[in-house]
Amino acid sequence: MRKWIGELTRLTIFGGVIGALITLLIILNWVPTTIEKGYIREYSSINEVKSALKLKDIYVPRYFPENILWPPARILAQTSPHTAVLMEFVDKNTKKTVLIIYQSERKDDIRDTKAKIDEIKESVEYPLENRRAQLLVGICKGATPCSMLTWKEGQYYIEIFIESPPFELIRIAKSMLH
Repeated sequence: MRKWIGELTRLTIFGGVIGALITLLIILNWVPTTIEKGYIREYSSINEVKSALKLKDIYVPRYFPENILWPPARILAQTSPHTAVLMEFVDKNTKKTVLIIYQSERKDDIRDTKAKIDEIKESVEYPLENRRAQLLVGICKGATPCSMLTWKEGQYYIEIFIESPPFELIRIAKSMLH
């Protein structure tokens, strides 16, 4: 009987230690997200970004080409040290990122390296409704045509990159204007 009680005591202590370790790990996992609130991280939806970071203006197109999947495949956002939101959209067939929409309070902000034109064929100032936009048309990896459009919308600088000629890009941009 004494052996039984001793074994039960050891199992109880062992269970308590395991429980305490699990609780400690949960707390340690929770602390960084609470302390570093606002620093860049990935979100699962635009609504989650709006509620977590208290953002009103996230510029999302109302128009998408048929080959691009909604919702965004990846969303990164931050409010510290400044507000920025990056959304990546993929092609229905290839599941490859083909559209990147980026908004930031800072014009000189560092963007995702996926949005890169390897060879610029044309760079023009484009009249986007009543805004001055910069349109870049060129070639990306694998000799794929790609385009980029940047402009200022309210307090944000908007940049849209798409792996296609500029026609769809302009339609997407116009659907984002407030």
